Amino acid sequence: QFFVRNSLSSGVADYSFAYGDAGDTVLVGDWDGDRTDTLGVRRGNAYLIKNTTVTGVADRTVVYGDAEDTVLVGAWNGRSSSLGVRRGNTYYLKNVLGTGTADTVFGYGESSDAVLVGDWNGDGVDSLGVRR
Repeated sequence: QFFVRNSLSSGVADYSFAYGDAGDTVLVGDWDGDRTDTLGVRRGNAYLIKNTTVTGVADRTVVYGDAEDTVLVGAWNGRSSSLGVRRGNTYYLKNVLGTGTADTVFGYGESSDAVLVGDWNGDGVDSLGVRR
């Protein structure tokens, strides 16, 4: 069960909903570019994406990468959130939410680094940093 609050203050949740299974990895992103974050869950190498914050089934299922990859979420295109994965110190990023090959592949940092996703220069496009 997820409990969401729309303000940075004490109090009860504004709403709650159920989604995914207990063993899923939870992801948050603006999957459809409407400027509202919603949930996705990762189950193996399948991503079950919701475009609303209500109980129900996935609006879209995307298969990407390998189950052992580290998953990343970012607005690599500057518009909507999409997926990326890290395998070792190589990154495979998709510009749009979908299956298929990566749009951008590059090596960066070391495989033991913690990955940080952010818009570091204010241009509206997310990129990567690492913590060593």
